[in-house]
Amino acid sequence: MWRDQWIFVGDEGTVAALGLQRTGSGDGEAKGWLAEDGALAMTFYRRFGLARGDANDRAAALSALARAPGVGARIALEESNGGLVLTLRAPNRTLVLACDGLEPLGEASDPEGVSIYSAGRARLRVGSRREPGWLVTEGTDADRPRRAFVDYGSFVFAVLTTADRVVVVKHSNGARAFDHAFLRDGRGTHETADVRTELTAERLEVRLPEVSLEATASIGAHEATVGVAPGGARMRYEVLLLEGEWSGLAFGISPEEGSGTR
Repeated sequence: MWRDQWIFVGDEGTVAALGLQRTGSGDGEAKGWLAEDGALAMTFYRRFGLARGDANDRAAALSALARAPGVGARIALEESNGGLVLTLRAPNRTLVLACDGLEPLGEASDPEGVSIYSAGRARLRVGSRREPGWLVTEGTDADRPRRAFVDYGSFVFAVLTTADRVVVVKHSNGARAFDHAFLRDGRGTHETADVRTELTAERLEVRLPEVSLEATASIGAHEATVGVAPGGARMRYEVLLLEGEWSGLAFGISPEEGSGTR
């Protein structure tokens, strides 16, 4: 499986996220969210097919999505000199995300595989609204596919930002090998495997002792679905809008029968 994600967190609270996932069997998924003024303003999910040999090619996957019948959304990606312009055209609005200079955060290896992260200051345009903020990207190397499914335990992936800091966090209770975090601030880029989180219905707390960081965000708008893992277990998948001094977005995965605290 190959996955690319783009997560924008605006300085005024707008959050936009797009994920593109493909498997070697020729199955593709595109997922997107837009949150404005503290509410989820748009969400979409599309499945599409692509040639098996194109799964590791992001451009080919985007072309396959554009050709898929009845998709209702088109995604265009232009990359040059460390920057990018990502355009999402949905039936009721168009998003344009531009970043002039993405810089590497590093790589994180966990039971799923190797993920490559970058971050940079960016701009989002939605209609007449324009907003600066942080962009975080996650990618899979074309020659290093990840496993299509692993046991995540009670897992959270989060991007939290202030105007001058961005934090990327992966943490699992029950599968400690996931723990990894990156921090970009005025001193540079830092990473650590000593990650501690607490996620409840009201807040997300992140502690990174090795880089002297503690961040707490309130949970605002959220979306939850229940699915069945390949092994048959019922899993809860959550998308959580983070608000307060630290704002951003979190994705949670947990057993459906869990308590809701990770």
